[in-house]
Amino acid sequence: QRDLKLQPGSRFTQATLGEDVKRIRQALIEQGYLAPRLDEPDVRLDSANNRISVTLAGSVGPKVAVQVLGYELSEKTRRDLLPVEREGTIDYAAIVEGARRIRNRLQESGYFFADVTPACTVSPPLATPPDAILVAGSEPDICELLNPEELANSQVTIVYNVERGRRFKLTDIRIEGTDKVSVADVSADLQSQTANVLGIVPLLGYGRGYTSDEALQHDARIIRARMADLGYRKAVVDVRQGVPLEGDNLIITFAVTENALTRVSQVETRGNQIYTADQLRDVRCPRYLMPDEPGCVVEGGPYSRTTARAEVERIRTHYVRNGYVEADVQLSVDDLPAAPNGDEQVRVVYQITESDKVFINRIFVNGLVQTDRQAVLDAIPLREGEVLRGDDLAESERILLGTTDAFRQVLIRTEPAGETQGGFKRRDNRRDRAEASAHRIHRRLLDRHGRARGLRATQREPLRQAPAGRDTHALQPPATARALRVHRPALPPLRR
Repeated sequence: QRDLKLQPGSRFTQATLGEDVKRIRQALIEQGYLAPRLDEPDVRLDSANNRISVTLAGSVGPKVAVQVLGYELSEKTRRDLLPVEREGTIDYAAIVEGARRIRNRLQESGYFFADVTPACTVSPPLATPPDAILVAGSEPDICELLNPEELANSQVTIVYNVERGRRFKLTDIRIEGTDKVSVADVSADLQSQTANVLGIVPLLGYGRGYTSDEALQHDARIIRARMADLGYRKAVVDVRQGVPLEGDNLIITFAVTENALTRVSQVETRGNQIYTADQLRDVRCPRYLMPDEPGCVVEGGPYSRTTARAEVERIRTHYVRNGYVEADVQLSVDDLPAAPNGDEQVRVVYQITESDKVFINRIFVNGLVQTDRQAVLDAIPLREGEVLRGDDLAESERILLGTTDAFRQVLIRTEPAGETQGGFKRRDNRRDRAEASAHRIHRRLLDRHGRARGLRATQREPLRQAPAGRDTHALQPPATARALRVHRPALPPLRR
């Protein structure tokens, strides 16, 4: 009690109370009560005497002892690795997390295939709950049954059984059985890493390399996925570990069996009426692609699911960009009879669900206090009565968030607003914003022609409150709740 900051007659604050609660909890943990339960402090004010009384109730829980067998750790390292000791909890997730962290530490030291198994005992023994799910011939996992509220006056022992195994140095990773994928092609995605002379420096590699059973399974999936993306959908990847009788060098080999290549026999677009198949072919396979952009699905070429999905996005983007914002594109792949040379064949089908073109009915701007509404409308490419295009929505958000610092948050949403006389759908465009708090804003916005337009705002009288019933989004106003008038300097005419 002498270590507590809140002593009789001292000044009371909530912050000091929180610190004292942490001190009490830590004192219990240091005495071996690793799962204390402390209720929320009961604070009562005696206004007549200007006094505060604090009552803290709870339970110390069971005495908990933690042991690590087969791997020596310092007390500080154990505390860093084991949430049970550091945080004061015997939850099953915390116990399992401790085992994972010990295993990771061993693997980083070259014990790649170490095994860490937690085991729990309770004295006096626990009774098995009637609703516990048991496998025939097995005993219940006591670690999963621990409940601090039911274990008062009990002794809990948590033992981490460590089997380190042999220590290795991963010197080489190889891929055999195919020339379609090399280690260099997938190295950035592999969890296994060879030994690095800079491994003694954190974040620059591992001195003995790194791998594990889980890492090898992950790496095999990466290589299998890359082979499938090259058209070898039924490729098989096996993992081999090469270890000399003497020495600690480890060589990991991923043995690939390619199996049959899958080729695209036909490419079809279905459900399209607005655009022809030839027009959509130019959309899904444009003439110029970015270096890191997936290529095109070509009849007679290998089938790539990644490439086909990229074409789905190109088609969908084309529709949205031209005002058909509700259009949808789905990919399906039909297996066809194998070719005479044994290659598998598929038909790639893009099923298109077209929609009506959508026009902008009205644009609502909510949440403004310092910035003039017309300044926002002038800056964005959206206009009432024009077609609602996906590119314009994205560009509007980019302008308001990326080009200026006037807004902390911008939410753009559209809502149905009936139809035009021609039968096309109309949408109300709503923009909810949270402004940055500033007395004076100097920003550069881009107008719809892409020209830089300087906006300067000066203070004026606050805006009038919106009429009752008008849709106004509940956003917190900035510290200075004064509206600003925007002055737009004259611009030279555009040169053609």
